[in-house]
Amino acid sequence: MNTGATRTELPAPVGVGFAVLALASLAYGLVTGQLLLGLLVVAVVGLFVYLYFLLHRLVVAVEKIAHKL
Repeated sequence: MNTGATRTELPAPVGVGFAVLALASLAYGLVTGQLLLGLLVVAVVGLFVYLYFLLHRLVVAVEKIAHKL
């Protein structure tokens, strides 16, 4: 079993990817005149990123418990 330090934060590409997708969605919403749809897409993607973050924290917690056993 790996005894190295576990990573507790999300990888940086996740945040960068969300920011790029959010800006692209808002730009597309402004260009097409459907800003509400763009905001909805950003909100849904943000929700999935948050759920991914919670899942990541759960995995890290389980790994820490497993290392202590």
